[in-house]
Amino acid sequence: MATIVGVLSAMWDLLAALSPLGVEPMLFWLTLLLSFGIIFLLLNLLPLFKDKKGIAAIVGLVMAYFVASSSFAVIVISRLFPSVGIIIMFLLGLLMLVAVISPKSIRKGEFTAAPIIIVIGFLIALWLTYTAVAPELAAAGHISPRGVGISTEDIAAIFLIVIVLGVLWMVFRTPKVKEETGPEKMFKWLFGKKW
Repeated sequence: MATIVGVLSAMWDLLAALSPLGVEPMLFWLTLLLSFGIIFLLLNLLPLFKDKKGIAAIVGLVMAYFVASSSFAVIVISRLFPSVGIIIMFLLGLLMLVAVISPKSIRKGEFTAAPIIIVIGFLIALWLTYTAVAPELAAAGHISPRGVGISTEDIAAIFLIVIVLGVLWMVFRTPKVKEETGPEKMFKWLFGKKW
């Protein structure tokens, strides 16, 4: 008599047998599904594949299999998306804080700092991913154990300098029209034009 647990266990054994050697089966199948979804979505945006969904699905599945069968890609993707999730949660918290402090700036769609905050979030996600992935890639033999000669403290300092210079440039650049200067301008820039 077959049970549900027995059938599920047999299906998982089959899926584990179909995954490539050297790649953890769970990470392989999750990376395959995630890559397929992203590639299929991007292919549907192209005019060539707009009316040919079946061909787009086949091309997306083949490309996703090649991505997921690389142990390098599986390690990077499995560490990148948790970092992206953390950054998205941080950005949503920041957006809620801005909505409490300056609700007019969110309602009227004039949240001017949004692109800069998104770029900063993306850079932080890349940094978190690199710090988590580098030891695993070195253990798997994809990169040298010594890395590229830049420590994580150096990368953090570079990101901090870029962020500080960007904020200073946005605050103290020469305005095209007469605007106020100083802290008021920085707060208005961070939380929107209108208070």
